[in-house]
Amino acid sequence: MMSRHRFIVWLAYQNRLLTKERLQKLNMLIGDDLCVDEQVETQQHLFVECAWTRQV
Repeated sequence: MMSRHRFIVWLAYQNRLLTKERLQKLNMLIGDDLCVDEQVETQQHLFVECAWTRQV
């Protein structure tokens, strides 16, 4: 596994990925855009639920 992939997996394991959901909890101003299949961008959605991710 490449080092950047390890880093992303490590961040996910630590629940530290900067998803839109997490940025909103940190009071960061971001758009209310939804993911491809109109779901809120969460870590669970990105790695498990997203139909687009499953295709990749």
